[in-house]
Amino acid sequence: MDTRTTFVFDKTNPNWTRHFDVNKFFIKSVASHIKMCLREHGYVMLNDALRAYGFHPTSYGAIAGWVFDGKDSLGHVTQHERENTFEIDFDKVTVIFDKIDEIEGRR
Repeated sequence: MDTRTTFVFDKTNPNWTRHFDVNKFFIKSVASHIKMCLREHGYVMLNDALRAYGFHPTSYGAIAGWVFDGKDSLGHVTQHERENTFEIDFDKVTVIFDKIDEIEGRR
């Protein structure tokens, strides 16, 4: 199972452009959207985040992700910019598929 949580956003990604500022804006917008979904729904699957960025889903992404812990600063995406390539490192990713029923029951 592919359990990596670091992905490279570069010219191989369908959302990438030749314009650095556009790519940076896109990545920040997606990160903001993921955080909003996390607050709203109580959890986000890794595959949902991967698809939002334009990456292919993974087997691990089907069972792993984030559960909202009530903190406003989620800090789950770290961006490392070099040239017009971004390394997106999703941290604090854990297996959450077994928590979804409980979270949905609280809503």
